[in-house]
Amino acid sequence: MSDNNPEIYFDKEGAVRRLRGRESTVMAMLKMFLADDSAEKLRKSLEDNDYSSAEMHAHSIKGLSGNLSLTQLFNISEKLDAELKHGAPNEETVNNFYSVMEKTIDTVKKTLAEYENSN
Repeated sequence: MSDNNPEIYFDKEGAVRRLRGRESTVMAMLKMFLADDSAEKLRKSLEDNDYSSAEMHAHSIKGLSGNLSLTQLFNISEKLDAELKHGAPNEETVNNFYSVMEKTIDTVKKTLAEYENSN
């Protein structure tokens, strides 16, 4: 799959299945994901070298992304969370996290726009 393939960022069928076939619930949760400020709190915690708080925020993002089948974000959040359990994370992991987060947000926005245009 290409890095530009939205399916590597959001497994819509998996999310609908996980939430018992309710596409409207998935879309509502995706809106909540976009409104969540955990990524900004994570950034601030990392800037402050507050790895305990950063781990909490990474763990929160990992859980939310897993529940919503935001596959790549879940994978990189899991890696970041594990690194933060031991202190300072690898800079490459942090950079990958923000790259994946940006692509995931773009994918979610497109998914929500398509959903709203079809209903």
